[in-house]
Amino acid sequence: MVYRILKLVEEMLELLQSYDSMTENFLRLKLLFHKLSHSVG
Repeated sequence: MVYRILKLVEEMLELLQSYDSMTENFLRLKLLFHKLSHSVG
């Protein structure tokens, strides 16, 4: 459980570091936050 959350956070940070395609990254980021909130809730 905790490991999955850390993995998602790590993925988010990687996305934030690559600003190549901002829009795509933003959408993926939103999806990750959606998954994260479901993992916690």
